[in-house]
Amino acid sequence: MSPQEKAKDSIRQRFCRAAHSYDQYAHVQGEAALWLLASLAKKPAKILEIGCGTGNLTKLLAEKFPAAHIDALDFADTMVAQARQKVGNSERVRFYCEDGEAFIRTTAERYDLVVSNATLQWFHDLPGTFEHLAGILSENGRIALSLFGPGSFQELATAMREVVDPVIRLPAESFCSPRDAERFAAKVFTEVALSTRQVEREYATFFDILEHIKKTGTGGYHEKVPHLSRPVLKSLSQWFARRGRYVITYEIYILCCQGVREKGK
Repeated sequence: MSPQEKAKDSIRQRFCRAAHSYDQYAHVQGEAALWLLASLAKKPAKILEIGCGTGNLTKLLAEKFPAAHIDALDFADTMVAQARQKVGNSERVRFYCEDGEAFIRTTAERYDLVVSNATLQWFHDLPGTFEHLAGILSENGRIALSLFGPGSFQELATAMREVVDPVIRLPAESFCSPRDAERFAAKVFTEVALSTRQVEREYATFFDILEHIKKTGTGGYHEKVPHLSRPVLKSLSQWFARRGRYVITYEIYILCCQGVREKGK
């Protein structure tokens, strides 16, 4: 198994384990889904949703576009099972347990809208992803994506460096920045709109922060997982306590793109 495959499998397993608790804890992801949905105006006939998770956005898309056919996919089978149960039986909505990055490279389908909420920050090749997305759009098709940026979990990253290891990096710090994602998209699309926001969430305790990460499956992949003993966890909790609040910042951005550039231009 290659390092990339190992990382992706680790991330997949985290999401699989979190399927039954995800909806209870994924409030920030829910806010991002509503923000993303508000950016959609045109009525597509055929929609691809990448990273459908437990089907929250899928359900909203089916309600907003009652005439559209939706292909919704996720690489975590337990998440897909939850989504099927939530959306119910519908000839308009088809679910697939597929790796989104691989699917867009190989599918022969064409879509009027490709949408993805809080998923593409986990992809290994974002520049290549935009190229493949352009290749599966119908004429006048568009993409609308929400991603988490590297500014997410900055408080936890600082605490880990000060308490655990001065060179440690959290997985979120490797997420693509909004400006870099915009630049990648602009190489492929003639129209690119970027909007960003910072969302702060306050938790009751430090352990509630860890619980949120575990129950949403968003811990990502650590090549070398640091050992967090009870004394270390206590020190991390005290780091937040000295600042008076257990706050985590989430950097979220939305990219809406259309108009595929001709090759070489």
